[in-house]
Amino acid sequence: MRRLLVYLSLILFAISISGCSSQEQSDDITIDKSGKLKFKIIATKPDDIPEVVTPVNVEEKKIDTQQLINMFFSQTPPGDVHYQNNRYESIEDDKAKLRVYPSGALRYSLKPNVLPDEESEPPITYSKEEALNKAVDYIKNHGGLPDQYETRVSSTQGISPLYVVTLKHKPINGLPVTGVEKIEVVLDSQGVREYFYGWREPINVDNTEEHQPISFEKAIDIFLDNIYGNVCRLNSNTIYTLSGGRLVYHTPLIVKSHNKWIPAWEFKIDGTTEVYVNAINGELF
Repeated sequence: MRRLLVYLSLILFAISISGCSSQEQSDDITIDKSGKLKFKIIATKPDDIPEVVTPVNVEEKKIDTQQLINMFFSQTPPGDVHYQNNRYESIEDDKAKLRVYPSGALRYSLKPNVLPDEESEPPITYSKEEALNKAVDYIKNHGGLPDQYETRVSSTQGISPLYVVTLKHKPINGLPVTGVEKIEVVLDSQGVREYFYGWREPINVDNTEEHQPISFEKAIDIFLDNIYGNVCRLNSNTIYTLSGGRLVYHTPLIVKSHNKWIPAWEFKIDGTTEVYVNAINGELF
């Protein structure tokens, strides 16, 4: 009789634990369609979702490789322009390298051999305001300064102090513009060490091509149905946090030529990795 009571107690205890675990998973953790990834969803539905959204056409950048070489190098680098898997053109000399993408975006950076040694790099002695002025002057001569923009100046401390000056578009049709549609200048104690120019101007802000955006809830379902295999380094042993949940204008990859900003739902994985769901056709960017 005693053995029977002990046995029944163990069964009830196991059922209790199983019930608690199942309830915790259903309440807090969401499994993606593949059954391999786990998410804690804290994304917040915005209050001011527009009834319709419109894609925006943007200018198409024409790439003049020789003009860019003259702009960034004191003399023409030796050798031919290198093509990297049809993803970008690569131009470099012994001091710097320049990548030019099909979208018209470009990235310029100094090579490590000409950068100050981290251990002996002098501190930055100019202010954030001066950093912004230096960046603006540089942009004027390397792609051109836009007429309207928003700025952000951030700084990093430590062994290698830097200023990062970012120019972004002002909101269009009430939506922020995200992705690579920006200009970014990285400065150290010696001046500009990295530069990214992905700026394009919108050319039909009042587009009449109107669409009803897919719902916030539908966007999360699409994320869960398609995320596995589309974001690198996600594994089944980690519970990820899905945050964000705002409508934005997003541009596709810089390695492709395109001329539209697409309305999209923006989410973040663990607060850093951005994932976008096309708000018109539901495609996961």
